[in-house]
Amino acid sequence: MVWTEPAFPTVNDQVTLYYNSALGNGELQGVIPVYIHTGVITSNSSGPGDWQNVQTAWGTTDPLALLNPEGNSIHSFDFNGLTISEYYQLDEGETVESLAMVFRNSTGSLVGRNADGSDIFYEVSSGSFSTSLQTPDNGYAVLNLDDQYTIIGNASEYCNLNLEINGEIVATISGTSISYDFQATDAGQFNIVLLGTTPTGLTSDEASITVLPETPITGWPPAGSEDGIHYPSITSAFLQLHAPGKEFVFVVGDFNDWQLSFDYLMTQTPDGNKHWIEIDSLESGNQYRFHYHIMPDNMRVADPYTELVLDPWNDQWIPESTYPNMLAFPNMLTENTPVSVLQAGAPSFDWTDQDFERPNKSSLIIYELLVRDFTDERNYQSILDTLDYLDRLGINAIEFMPINEFNGNDSWGYNPTFYLALDKAYGDKSTFKELVNACHERGIAVLLDVALNHADYPNPFLKMYWNTSSFQPAANNPWFNDVSPSPETWFFDWNHNSPATKYFMKRALRYWVDEYHIDGYRLDFSKGMTQTPGNAWSYDQARINLLNEYANHLWQDESDLYMILEHWVDLSENQTLVNDGFMVWANVTHDYNEASMGYPSDFGWASYQNQSMSNPG
Repeated sequence: MVWTEPAFPTVNDQVTLYYNSALGNGELQGVIPVYIHTGVITSNSSGPGDWQNVQTAWGTTDPLALLNPEGNSIHSFDFNGLTISEYYQLDEGETVESLAMVFRNSTGSLVGRNADGSDIFYEVSSGSFSTSLQTPDNGYAVLNLDDQYTIIGNASEYCNLNLEINGEIVATISGTSISYDFQATDAGQFNIVLLGTTPTGLTSDEASITVLPETPITGWPPAGSEDGIHYPSITSAFLQLHAPGKEFVFVVGDFNDWQLSFDYLMTQTPDGNKHWIEIDSLESGNQYRFHYHIMPDNMRVADPYTELVLDPWNDQWIPESTYPNMLAFPNMLTENTPVSVLQAGAPSFDWTDQDFERPNKSSLIIYELLVRDFTDERNYQSILDTLDYLDRLGINAIEFMPINEFNGNDSWGYNPTFYLALDKAYGDKSTFKELVNACHERGIAVLLDVALNHADYPNPFLKMYWNTSSFQPAANNPWFNDVSPSPETWFFDWNHNSPATKYFMKRALRYWVDEYHIDGYRLDFSKGMTQTPGNAWSYDQARINLLNEYANHLWQDESDLYMILEHWVDLSENQTLVNDGFMVWANVTHDYNEASMGYPSDFGWASYQNQSMSNPG
C-alpha cells in the first residue's frame, strides 16, 4: 500500500513516498485529489502511536500536502523536495523510528488507512544493513484457496537473499530485491522469513500468510459454554462470540503479536451462530489486550462481555490517581477502536459483607449519586473517603447513576457502550468493590442505574451488523432495531423481543450482582423496553412480561433484590408492576428542587394514592 524510493530511507535522504489508494481500507480509491496527513514517531514520542512534528493541517486544500496522481490508483509525495529531517523539522539529537500517516480527501470526510482501520507507519532506516518484506502489508495477509499472492522483499544493500516459507527455501538471489508468487493451494498458516547475508552481516524480516479453508472449520464448544470470556484455568481463556452469518473470526492480541494466524482462527458452531476458541499457555495474572477480527467484513471489535475496555480516544485524560497503572491502548498494532482485555488468574477480592442484610424496600432512603459531580476528584476513592458524610445523612442506600462503560469521560452515563465493564473515568474494579463492601459494612445498600433501552456506538453488537450509509443498525442485526418502534427514542434501540438481546441482558444483570454484590437496579426509561409501535404510553402486557422475565431471572436466586423502574406510562400498568414486586420512580424532582430553593412546591405526586395506586411501590 505504501512504499518509498529509496526503499530504506534515512532522515538525510530526499524521499518519494508512493500510496496505492486501492489497497488498505480502499476508501480513497478513485478519489482525486488526495492529501497526506503526516508526522513521525521519534525518540520524543511517549509511545508507538504518539505522532510528533505533524506538518499538515486537517481538512484543508493545502498544496504542500497534495499528492501527485500517477495513475492506476497510485499517488506520490516528495516531501516538497526536502529531506525527512528538513521536512519534519527534527530537533537536534531527535531520532526517527517511523513515518506516521493517513491520507484524505480535501475535506477529510474520506480517510485512507490500513485495512484494519489503523494508522499507516513506514520504518525509517538508521543506515545499517537491513531487510524488509514489502508484502504482505502489516506483516500478514489472509487469502482464499487458489489465490496467488506476490511476496516482495528488499535489502538495503547488495547481499544474498533467501526467502523461506515454513522453513523451506522457495527463492534465492544475489541482489537487493526478491519476489515469489505464492500459490494458496492448501489452507493453513504459512510463516515467511526473508534472510539477507553479506560477508560481514546477517539480517532478517518475518511475516505470515493465512489461507482460509473453503468452508469454516466447525464443531460444538464444550457443554455449558457461554458467550464472552471465561477461564478454564489460571493459564487459559475460553472465548465465545455470537456472530450469526459471520464466516470466519480470528482472535488477535498480545498473545499472538496481533497477527491473523490460522492457529487463532475460531471454530464455528455447526449452526453458524457462534465462534469459539480456547487459548492456552497464558501467564497467570497477566492482562492481555485483544480484538476479534471478523471476515469477510474485515472489521475488528472488542468482546461485548469484556470487563475492561481500553479506549483510544479518552483513556489518556484519566488521571493516574483515579485509575493507577492503566494498560496502554495498543497503538499501531490494531484498529483504532475499543479493545477488550482478558486476565486468567486475576486476583480475587476479599469480601467481608457476608452478614449484610438488605433494608426492606418500604424503608429505603436512597441517595442518587453521579460520581462525576460528587467531589472534585470524581472517583470511587473519594466516595469511599466520604462515607462518613453519607452515613450521617441517615441514608440506607446509594443509587449510582450509570457507571458501566459509556462514550467519553464526561457524561451522566446514559450513552452506554459496554455493559459488563466499569467506566475507567471513575476508577478500577478493586476500588469499586472496596466501596461496595464498605457500604455494606455500614448497612448501606448499593443500586445501579442502568440503561437497557438503548446503547451507543461503538457497542460491538452495533458495529458487527451496521448500516454504514444510514448510520444505524443493519436490518439483520440480532440485537437492535434498525428503526425504533417508538418515536420517543435515544441512541440505538435494543430489540427486547430478540432471544439474543434477552440472553445478553440477563447475563449483564446477573453479572453485577455476582461480581460486585450489587443489591438492585433502577432501569432507565423502562417505558421504552417494548416492540409495541407508538409512544409506549398505553398499558402494554408484552412490556410487563419482559420486565418480569428479567426480574425473575434475578429473583429466582435472590428475591430481595431491588428493581426500580423509570416507568412513565398508564398508571394501571405501574400498579400491575408494583403488585409483581417492582418499585416505580415517581419523578418529583422539579418540586424537590423548588423546595430546596425556598419556592412553593407540591410533593403530592410522591404519594402512591395520588397516582391511583392501591399500594405503594
